[in-house]
Amino acid sequence: MTVLSVFFFLIIVSASADEAEPAILVKGPIRHQGIEFIGTNAISSYYGEYEYKDHTIRIYFTDENIILSDVWKASECRISGLLVGTGDENRINMVYQDKKGWTAFFSFDAESEYVCAFVGSYRTRQNYFINIARDKTFFSFPAILDLEQK
Repeated sequence: MTVLSVFFFLIIVSASADEAEPAILVKGPIRHQGIEFIGTNAISSYYGEYEYKDHTIRIYFTDENIILSDVWKASECRISGLLVGTGDENRINMVYQDKKGWTAFFSFDAESEYVCAFVGSYRTRQNYFINIARDKTFFSFPAILDLEQK
């Protein structure tokens, strides 16, 4: 290898190391009846799963009106409409209610440090897809979410 080749190789490796790993949709949307985080119900929703690093993030999306019980508390994230609920010791359950009338429920691994970045990226991308949809009866989760924290 020439010195110039080594130089370009190092630039490429360092540039790729600086890129944030995205969260990738690996399952969904799947039509679903009921949302597991709010007890027995028949709420129509879409279910999906994202992979981020070695973690699986479960998500339910609905545009039905949801009235939450008082077990949901304000989260520490600076995102209006985002609440955290009770879960087991292995999961963090959150709900985001958007001003446009849709709701998303999330379940993260308990040790996840990226929940705020994930929800922030998700709501931005989901609203974008909702705004540009020509067919309002078609639903899609964003396939890729950039979790770069700014």
